[in-house]
Amino acid sequence: MPSRSATIAIIVFWLAMMVWLTGAELWQRFGARPRLQETLAASAQAGPISWSITEIVDPDKPLKEGETLEEKPLGTAVTEVKLDSRTGRYRLDQQVHLDRFFNTGFTLDLQSRSEVNLFGRLQELHFRAAIPELLFNCDVTARPDGPKQLSVQGTFRLDKTKHEAESKIAYDGTDLILSSLCPLDRMPGLKPGQRWKTPMVDPVESLMSQSFNQQSLLSPEISRPAVAVRVWDQPQGIIWKGEFVPCLVVEAVQGGRSMKIYVRQSDGLVLRQTAQLGALTPTTLAITRDSRKLKTSKVPAGF
Repeated sequence: MPSRSATIAIIVFWLAMMVWLTGAELWQRFGARPRLQETLAASAQAGPISWSITEIVDPDKPLKEGETLEEKPLGTAVTEVKLDSRTGRYRLDQQVHLDRFFNTGFTLDLQSRSEVNLFGRLQELHFRAAIPELLFNCDVTARPDGPKQLSVQGTFRLDKTKHEAESKIAYDGTDLILSSLCPLDRMPGLKPGQRWKTPMVDPVESLMSQSFNQQSLLSPEISRPAVAVRVWDQPQGIIWKGEFVPCLVVEAVQGGRSMKIYVRQSDGLVLRQTAQLGALTPTTLAITRDSRKLKTSKVPAGF
């Protein structure tokens, strides 16, 4: 069992991996900025999407022809985009359940909700996490405070300890939310060979480090590495629903952490995403789109 200090560091790290906020330049470089609303509309019609989360046992293992990497089940995720006719906002819901959190035997439940207006500007971001075995939970809310700033408030509880924190961070209201645990539904307009860099902020990690008096993995005093993103020059094939599917691969690297997103070349549908979590843990996650369709969302209505 990790020490209390190590446990907090682990929690901070995993929450930092949950949400990457990357600059609006991302969509501009995609050449797809005008299509963002179309993408949200298409996603809203798709209903809830189920994903399987696995751990790749030996990601560097050389493979023979026809061989695949061994993957162990870790948990599930559900993502959904809805259009709220009352507010005129798109609502992006994400829910994650991990059965074996960081190889500790703990369970981890994460929920996030982002509200975006019809012009693609972030209006609200809510994030919740709970580890029942540690009596840990957190609740974070972020809202734009002016055109270039995000106001963040959070409450964190660990056992009988409660901490509250608030902060303001630089943030463009049209920034895109990338998550290492919950893929996007679609990424339209990709072209092989595209490369760009974009800033990264993580309101959850920043608040939590402040709350528990832990040195932040990305503390404000340290220059934060930009997220370097590239689309591979050559499409890669993956097996999905028993068929070989050509995909464009989007690779995002920030410090020692990285994600690869496999996007179906024919229509921009995201089929799979892998995440290497850096120096703190050798774990490599894989998140794969399930072929089954869900009838109703699992995200609580009151969230």
